[in-house]
Amino acid sequence: MCFISRIGIDQSVEIPIVVSAIAMPQERLHLTLFEPCQWIMVRRCVEWGSRMFGMCLHDVEKGFTDYGTVVEIQATENFPGKKMVVQAIPKQSFHVLSRGVVDGCPVAKVKWLEDSKIEDSETIVHLKWRNSMSHVMLKRWVARLPLDEKACIERALGPIPPCDSHMLLAPHGPPWVWWAMAAIPLQSQEKLRILVMPNVADRLQSIQKSLDSLLQSKKDRKPSDANEMKCTAPCTS
Repeated sequence: MCFISRIGIDQSVEIPIVVSAIAMPQERLHLTLFEPCQWIMVRRCVEWGSRMFGMCLHDVEKGFTDYGTVVEIQATENFPGKKMVVQAIPKQSFHVLSRGVVDGCPVAKVKWLEDSKIEDSETIVHLKWRNSMSHVMLKRWVARLPLDEKACIERALGPIPPCDSHMLLAPHGPPWVWWAMAAIPLQSQEKLRILVMPNVADRLQSIQKSLDSLLQSKKDRKPSDANEMKCTAPCTS
C-alpha cells in the first residue's frame, strides 16, 4: 500500500476511488463515508502523506465512471453511528485508464486532464465577453431565487465569486464557473460532461445555455435527487 504516498506525485500509481458524486474544482466538499474500507483508505491517505483520493460517479457496468476528480483531504471527523465525515478540496480532474480493487476499495490508474490553451486573440476577446455576460446571467438567476434557497446556497458555497477576466486562462478558469456548477440544478451526468470539457470556452458556453434556460423558464427546475444541490444535501457515498 506504499503507492498511496505517491498519489499526486507519480502519475503511474493507482489512486483509491470513492464512488459517490461529482467534485468540482474550488468546491468546499463535505463527504460522508459509511464503509469501513473507505475509513481505512482515508486514514492511510492521511498517515502516509498524500492526503488524496479520487471521486467518481457510479456506473452500472464499470463500477464507476471513466472520469472523476482527485480531492485533497483537509480534515476528518468520526461520528457515532459508524460514519466518517471528510472535508476536502477538489484538485485535479482525471481520465480512468484501468480499474482494480485493493483491500476492498476500488482503485484506478488515471491520466490527469488539463485544459487546452487558448492563444488566439479574437477567441480571447469573445471569451471575455461570454464570461461577463454569463456572470451577469448567474447573478440574475440567484436574485430571482426565494430568500431561503439563496441563503442556503450562500451558506454552502459562499457568495458568488467576482467576474475576473484575468482568471480565464488560469488552469481551472474563473472560480465563478465552478460556483455556478455547484449551485444551479444540473444532473450529475451533465456536470460530469462539463467538468471534462477540454477548455474554458466550451464550459462557459454550456453554463450560459443552462442559465439561459433557467431564466427563460417560468419556474426554476429542481434537481431530481437530493445530492444534485449542494445547498440542501452534502455529498455522501
